[in-house]
This record gives sequence, C-alpha cells and structure tokens, in this order.
Amino acid sequence: MSGRTTTDGGGRELGRSILTVACVVAVVLAAGLAPLLLGSGLSGSVFGRALPIPTPGGAPTSGAGSSGAQSAAGGAGGLGALNPTETTGIGGSLAGENSSNPYQELGTETHFTVESDASTYWRTGAYDEYTGDSWSQTTPPTAYDPPIQPPALPGEEIQYRVRLRQSAQAVPTGWQPQSVEFSARDPQLQSQSLALRASRSLQPGTVYAGRSIVPERDPSVLLATDRAYPDDVVDRYTQLPDSTQSELEPFVNGLTPDTENPYETAVAIEQWLETNKEYSLNTTAPSDDIASQFILEMEQGYCEYFATAMTAALRADDIPARYVVGYTSGEKTGETSYTVRGMNAHAWVEVYFEGVGWVKFDPTPGDERLAAEAGELSGEYTVEESGSPGEEITRNADEPTGTETPIPVTTTVTESPDGTAARTPTETATETPTTPTSTPTTPATSTPTPTPTPTDGPEYNVSLNRSAVPGATVEVTVERLAPDDQQWIYDTSSVPVPDTTVLFNGETVGTTDADGTVVATIPYTRELTITIQPPARLAADRVPPPGDRQYAVASPVTQPDGETTTVPTEGELNITLSGRVRTNATVTLVATIGSVPVRDATVVRDGEQVATTDDRGRTSLRLPTTPGNVTYTVSRGEFSSNATLDLAPLRVDVSPSLPLALPFSTATANVTLAGSGVGGVPVTVGDRTVTTGPDGFATARLPLAASVTVTARQFGQSVSTTVAGLYRNLAVALVPLALLAGALVVARRRIDASARDVLARGYRLASRFVHGVVAVAVAAVTRVYASVRTVITELRALIDRQDPPQVVFRRLLARLRAWVSQQETRLQRVATRETPVGAGGGAQATVTDSRRTLRENWDRFVARTSVRTPSTRTPGEIAEHAIHTDGLPPDAVRTLRDAFRGVEYGRLDPDAERAAVTEALDAVETHLAADDSAEDGGGA
Repeated sequence: MSGRTTTDGGGRELGRSILTVACVVAVVLAAGLAPLLLGSGLSGSVFGRALPIPTPGGAPTSGAGSSGAQSAAGGAGGLGALNPTETTGIGGSLAGENSSNPYQELGTETHFTVESDASTYWRTGAYDEYTGDSWSQTTPPTAYDPPIQPPALPGEEIQYRVRLRQSAQAVPTGWQPQSVEFSARDPQLQSQSLALRASRSLQPGTVYAGRSIVPERDPSVLLATDRAYPDDVVDRYTQLPDSTQSELEPFVNGLTPDTENPYETAVAIEQWLETNKEYSLNTTAPSDDIASQFILEMEQGYCEYFATAMTAALRADDIPARYVVGYTSGEKTGETSYTVRGMNAHAWVEVYFEGVGWVKFDPTPGDERLAAEAGELSGEYTVEESGSPGEEITRNADEPTGTETPIPVTTTVTESPDGTAARTPTETATETPTTPTSTPTTPATSTPTPTPTPTDGPEYNVSLNRSAVPGATVEVTVERLAPDDQQWIYDTSSVPVPDTTVLFNGETVGTTDADGTVVATIPYTRELTITIQPPARLAADRVPPPGDRQYAVASPVTQPDGETTTVPTEGELNITLSGRVRTNATVTLVATIGSVPVRDATVVRDGEQVATTDDRGRTSLRLPTTPGNVTYTVSRGEFSSNATLDLAPLRVDVSPSLPLALPFSTATANVTLAGSGVGGVPVTVGDRTVTTGPDGFATARLPLAASVTVTARQFGQSVSTTVAGLYRNLAVALVPLALLAGALVVARRRIDASARDVLARGYRLASRFVHGVVAVAVAAVTRVYASVRTVITELRALIDRQDPPQVVFRRLLARLRAWVSQQETRLQRVATRETPVGAGGGAQATVTDSRRTLRENWDRFVARTSVRTPSTRTPGEIAEHAIHTDGLPPDAVRTLRDAFRGVEYGRLDPDAERAAVTEALDAVETHLAADDSAEDGGGA
C-alpha cells in the first residue's frame, strides 16, 4: 500500500519535472526565434504575412491582398506611393506574384488628409534611369537644407497642412516645395530631385506644414525656349536603352515633323497618347521594352504606361524628362480639405525647359478614371476600364494642339454665259478639340452667305490648314469644285488647281504647286484678304488621267483675272516678362499672338526704340537704373500692346546700437528693396565699407566726426542717409559722467575712503539705478498689460451676460485690492532687504546658487525644443518657436522665458522665481512625455 503510494508520488513528481523543463525550453526557443520569425513587427514576419493585421482604420488587411497596399513596386511593406523605393517596376513587372500594384488599384483606404488653399498633385518620388521594365534613381539623396531656391518663373504660393493616416517614409509635397516643418520633433529629411523622404518611418497621425510655389505654366514663355540645356541635365535625363532609342526615334520624328520647339513636341506627344491610347486597369504587362511596346503595339494601359511612354518618347528626341510618382489632389471634402486615398496613387511626367525648369505633363486620360473612383466610393463601380486619376484638364485657347483641322475659306466663283463673273464668299473657321476633356477653342467665324444656284462656270475652294493667326506659317490650298450638272463629271468633289497666284492683302505670297498648295505667312493685320488668280485656261495635261476620274470638255473656259475673299485674323498681342524685375536687371521679353511668336516686333520705351524681337519673339532688355514706372510698347503691323513695370527704389536705414549715436559706437544699416532685405550690398560708412548679410543687415563702427554719410550701391542705384549730431550727442552723454565724477570727488573728500572704494560704490549705485529703472519699466508694462486683459475679460463676460454687473464689479474690486496688497508686500520686501557685503557672504552665495539653478533649468528646457541653433536666438524667439512649432504649453513656456530674462537682466530675485520655474519645467516635460506616449501608442 505504502509502496504504491511512494511509486505514484514519484511518478507525479517526475511528470511535473519533465513538464517544467519542457516549458523552460519552449520559452527559450520562443525568445531566440521570435526576432527571426517576427522581424521588427508582426507585419514583417514569416507569420505576419499570413495573418490579418489591423490597420489604423480598423479594417484588417493581409500582407498582399489589400487594395492599393503592399506593392513591391512601391516599396516593401509600404502603401502605394507613400514608400517609393530606389527602383520601381512598371505595370507590376517587379512585383511579387501575390503583390498588388498601387497604381492599378482603386483602394478606398485613406493615405493622408490635407488642408490646403489650392489643389495640386502630391509628389513623393522622381526617377531618372529607364531600363526597359523599371525606373531607378541613380544619384544618392542629399540632406534637406532649407530654404530651397524658388523656381525660375514666378508662381502662386500655396500653404498646406498634411496629416498622415498610414505609415510612410515619403513626405508628400506640392511642386515646387520650399519648406516643410513638423509639429513634433523634426525627422531627418532627405531630398531626391526635391522629392522629400524621412530617415525613419513616419507613424500615422504625423502632422507637418508645407509651403510650395506652383510655377506659372505660360505657353508663350515655354514656346520661346530652345534646346540649350545644361550638360548635367542632358546626361542624366535623356538616357535610354539603345533598343528603345532606335525604335522610338523614327516614331517621334514622324509625329512631330513641324514642331519648332520642345514645348510643341511635348504637347504633341501628350495629346497623341491621350487620343490614341485607351485607359484600362485590366492590362497585362509586356515582356520586353514597355515604352516601345505601349506606343507601337499596345492599345490600352494605365498611368505607369502613359507616363513611361511619354518620358521615353521625349528622351528619344533629346528632350530631358523624368518619371514622377505620387498622388493626384484627391477628393475635395471641404472648402480647403482634401482626402487622398489609395486610388489617387498616380504617375506623371516632368519636362525640363531652358530658363524655366521642370514643368508637369500628364498624358493619362482622365474622365474614365475619375468616374471609376466616384463609383468605387459610392459602391457602384462595375466597369473594367476607367480613366486616369488627375485634375480637370484645361488648355489655353492658343496652345498648340498637334494636328489641327484645316479651316476652309471657300470662294464660290460662277461664270455666266455672257462671260461676266459672279462671286459669293462663304467663310468658316472651326477647331476640333483633340481630346474629349480639352476645352474647345471658340471658333472665329464670319456670317456665311447662301451659296447661289450654280450656273455655267467653275467654282473654287480656298482653305488654310490652321487658324489665321498673324505671324503663323500656313498652307493655302486652292481646289476647283465640280458641279455634277455642268460640263465636268468627276468621281471626286474637287481637284487641286496648280499655277494659281495667291495674294495676301494685295501682296503676292506665291504660286500653287501640283497639289494646289502654297506656303505663306499671315500678315499682322486685323483682316486677311486672300486673292487668287487662276491660270487662264485649264490645260488638258493638268486634268487627272481617266483612270482617276471621268471628264469631258465641251469648250475652253476663260478664268477671271482675280477673285478675293476676306477673313478676320485671330488673337491679340501678349507680352510676357521673365526674370527679376528691378532696376538695372536684364529680363527676357516674349511677344506672342496666341501661341505664335511675334517676330521682328518693335520694342519702344518712352518713345524711343530699344529692341527688336528675334525669330522666337524674344529679346533681352536692360531695365533702367532709375526707380519708378517704366512702360514698354511692343508693336508689329496693326497689333500693339503695353507692359508697365514698377521699379522699386533701394532704401537704407541706420540704427545706432546705443540710445544716442556716438563716435566709435556701432550702428546697423538695413538695406531693403520693396520691403525685403537685400544681401550682398556694399555699404560705405565714412571711409569703411561693409557688406550686408542675407537678411540685408550690416554693422559698422561710426568714425570720430560731427556727422557721417552711409551709402548703399546696388542694382544701378546709389542711396544715402546721414547720421548727424555725433559731437552733440557726445557732449550730452559726457554731462552726466562729469556730474558723477564731481560727486565722487566730493564724496572722497568728505569720507575717509580710497579712490577704489569710491569708484566701486559709484559703480554699484549706477548699476542699481539702471537695473531699477529697467525693472520698474518692465514691471509697469507687464502689470498694465495684465490689468487691461483682466478688465477686457470681465467686460466681455458682462457684455455676454455671463455674470450680473454687481458680480463683475466685485470681482474687479477684489483684483484691485489684491494688486495693492501685492505692491505693499513688494515695497516691504525691498525696505527690509539687506545689502550683501563681500563676495563670500551667505546671502550672496544663495543668490548665486539660485541663479545658477535657473540657468540650468533654462538650458534643460531649450534642449527639449526643436530649435536648431539656440545660441543665435533670443529667449523670446526660442519661446515663440516652442509654442507655435513644438506645441508646448504656452503658459509654462512664457513663465520660463520671463523668469530667465528677469533674473539675467537683474530685475527679478532668483529665489522668488525658483518655484515657478520648477513648476513650469515640470509642465513642459509632462506634455512631452504625453506626446511620446501617444506616438508610441499610435505606432503600435
């Protein structure tokens, strides 16, 4: 009995021991294998990719299946264009088997929200090297170091505030970014072609403010650019594989044979893609060169294909271009609010223009994708194909449109049996939009007259291949119309008429060739009169052979001497100036009518001709050195236009460092132009010259003289100001010193003290006097300000009827009594305060320790802010940055600022401020700890 009990107990003990060892081994293995299996988080582990992971929005997603998420092309573990990598595939060609392409999805999850005063594309990445199936970034990113140089052309400044809803490494910004500032501690940012990214992953909830300048896209300026690109831009942004170059170069040359500048080429390629390729998300990636196959073989694709094709086609014509990814403007959810979702991930093109910089082009058709996005949001999307994401497409009415519909100008000429001629002109001018989304140009038409009943005799048709814009080169085609009931019976409605003389406004422009065509230039007149002089007879050898048509000749037909029709020309003369408008600056003037440069136009300033435009409608102007208004007039023929410039005057102001300007003291000169500081300006102060810094300030020492002239010279201007009364100010300053010296002499005679003691006592008295005056003044201003705020608060409560009048009155009276009591206490404290004697006294040691403690607390507070160079900032500037940028508690920050300044300036007692400073610093650290806790919780 006892033996079995012992055996059973030993078995149980042995089983427990084995179980304990197994548990320990399991814990050890789990601890050792967890980093290997889980990585840095569940989502990146072996198991994490197979498990649903809750997203910040609450909906579970898997590692590969969510719409718009987890793209190999977009970066492992990232969401769409929020995490672009150094290499990105096209059409998912680099994506894994189970990865989704963010540019091919219509995901409705929110990636970030924006508060912005304008709509724009949100840029996250730019690529320069094309391999055939992917894009790469070949240069390493650089550190983000604002301020960033503004664009070459002026533009509209937009400000925006972005809140991330997904983790991201990219920092979406509008083009062209100028500055980015985070509400919390700034992450270290890097720039890759001005696409910003953080050195660490930014958690959902991260908020930052940005400022960008959207350059003006002025067609007249872009039309006037040429191919004088910088060498580094050409080397980096015209690269193509040899096979792509050989396949696309003939295509581009055939598409743009008549384009005269890079802008016309870019517009032609963009419109060809929009018109000839369909948008579809249901597209299979080609196996070889994507750009060549999409242009030459494929019929449909989505944004990656369109952007890649346009970039490669431009490079085939040696025009610098780059592939850009990011987001469209998103859904407008308020007056200034936008919600940017996964479906808004997009790719587009940036083209480099000489003297302008990078300009955005979006060749992807837009209507179908916008409709699909709206249907996806409402749950009603059922179609397979959709348009591309993008903004509403609008075009300048005068912008080149690639291929244009010929504009017929028809002259109906009939000849009666008696040989007299009758003519009725009918004129039409129409333009057909090249894309469904383009804004159609309003046609310029004249009222047609009814076509008369045909009689015996021929009819002619005169047509132009484009609008009648002055300065434009056009093809004039003359055709003979064939009435089917007359002596000619054709199997076509018209035939070209060669050897016809064509006149514009009475001047001969040429004779038609075998195709009935002659090339001419539209004159600079408001109306164009076209006169044709057909040949005297229609020779038999000029009639198409019988194989082409049937004809019969009844008798020779004699032509009239000349027939004329008149059409109005289109457009007005526009003037554009590019460059910094200021005195003595060189700017570029561009004169255009519509999109056509005005060549050989006269440029007049104040009645005197100063320049003539070249073949591109451009000329360089040196602006006058005298500030004020200056007007330039550009004219050619019957067209003229004015441009008035306001040239701001240079200004220099001088501020002495002391209350009075004294010899040998320093003074600061501030040089401004139109209210902004001007750097690099030489400023002469007497016989010395200093140069202003970037903010327009320069400091110099005043000479020993009765007065000194301060002169600044820049931009062809020379301005001066005089600092006078230096000797007078010196005399005024010496009077108190003389009185003080006399008082010291008298004191020394009356008391038995050495000169050193007298000077020491005088210095202490003077210091206390100055500190006392400053302290009283600051305290008075502070108290008055606080009192005014209190009265305003109480009166506002009374006006809003929050409290009855008697309550408000009693409250004000109580505050007044408290203030009086406080002043009495301060006076008693001052009256009873003992003056410390010696350097080693206890009171002196206590004050010194308190001041040292306050300085240490201030340094501790400054270290918790994001101020980069606190040594160059004042306490007030540091406090404003901590409140408005870092979001620290305003009351606590102001307490620290006032205590530090008061003690350092000697008007406050360090002991009295010690408790308030400690409490304020605790409040700041509590706030920062709460932010860190919230950030860690959001990241989890």
